[in-house]
Amino acid sequence: MPSTWNALRRYLRKELIFENTAPVITKNKLFNIAHTCGITERSEAIKCLRKLHRCGTLCYFQHPEKLADKVFVDPNWLICLLTAPLDFEQVIMSIRIELTFTKGDGWMNYKDLASQLSSYSINQQNFGIEILEQFNSLFIFENQKSTDKNVLVF
Repeated sequence: MPSTWNALRRYLRKELIFENTAPVITKNKLFNIAHTCGITERSEAIKCLRKLHRCGTLCYFQHPEKLADKVFVDPNWLICLLTAPLDFEQVIMSIRIELTFTKGDGWMNYKDLASQLSSYSINQQNFGIEILEQFNSLFIFENQKSTDKNVLVF
């Protein structure tokens, strides 16, 4: 791996700090950072981006289109986010205590989804729900019998 690519990898791991926001940057911001690390050509930055994705340093998706401009600089954060609504132990507690699932068929109340994501800041929760929708991992439906929303989780 070229030294400039390693410089970018080190920068992404150590220099970027995300407190109450999701560890995500735009592709343009990544290109600017790459430029400061010595990667001056956009085509080389894209090659580096793809390589770092394959190595697991970051996550970058060209599809769906709404995610194509986002670079997830902490893959573990993304994995935890994507699996949080399916956290088996918490789901079982929801079933026992609040009966939020109907016969374990993947439906849950929107409020319960928020509690599944409670370890994230509000900004991260909102962003996370948006990302889960982009990956078609959950769908939000208005409940016609009340003001609550229902969520179908895959």
